[in-house]
Amino acid sequence: TVIVPDSSWNPSIAPASPAGAATATRSRLLVGGLRAEPFPRVSPDGHGVAYVHNDGRGASRLRVIDPESGVVLRSHRVTGQVSFDWLGDTIVVGQLEFDGRWNLRSDLWRWSGDGAWSRMTTNARLTDPRAGGGVLTSLRILPGTNEPTRAAPAAVRESSAATWGPVVPSPDGAWLVAPRHRDGRWALVRWAEGREGSTDAATVLMEAEPGAAVTHA
Repeated sequence: TVIVPDSSWNPSIAPASPAGAATATRSRLLVGGLRAEPFPRVSPDGHGVAYVHNDGRGASRLRVIDPESGVVLRSHRVTGQVSFDWLGDTIVVGQLEFDGRWNLRSDLWRWSGDGAWSRMTTNARLTDPRAGGGVLTSLRILPGTNEPTRAAPAAVRESSAATWGPVVPSPDGAWLVAPRHRDGRWALVRWAEGREGSTDAATVLMEAEPGAAVTHA
């Protein structure tokens, strides 16, 4: 069961198909034979689809393919627990990396549209990059918990017992939305970007009953 205390959120979600439009769809297989979830993401211009390619016959690779033909436009090897998102024509990638013999860290990498691959952070323990409106967010892993990296009102960060799912910026970069688990409940919360230290409370868009969950992609 999901409680929706803020009804203003509903009109902001565009319907999947306009009223009166035909509901028939057409699909075509682009990639098959995968052994793990590919987490596909369409580029902002719609000209590329990025996904994790793991067919069990070699190292995992992050691929960008043409959405019409499935032709591979570019490809790069990745490690483990890969997360990524488009920032313009650049893909920001979070993945695991060994820091010495025993330590494992998660850092961010930048894969530019021209194919250049470069490090963004070192030993930063960052995961789940998300982008929107020129704003880049991620999660920072802390002992026993995590936290959003973008500025958030104190009321959003008031409980160290909270854990977070990916923080997603709105298309214009003005708002941030994230699933938050606190006091045994999952909730979907929203707050304004760039208001660090503000006393404004986050808006709870949805809250799940105990034992239920608010999912994310």
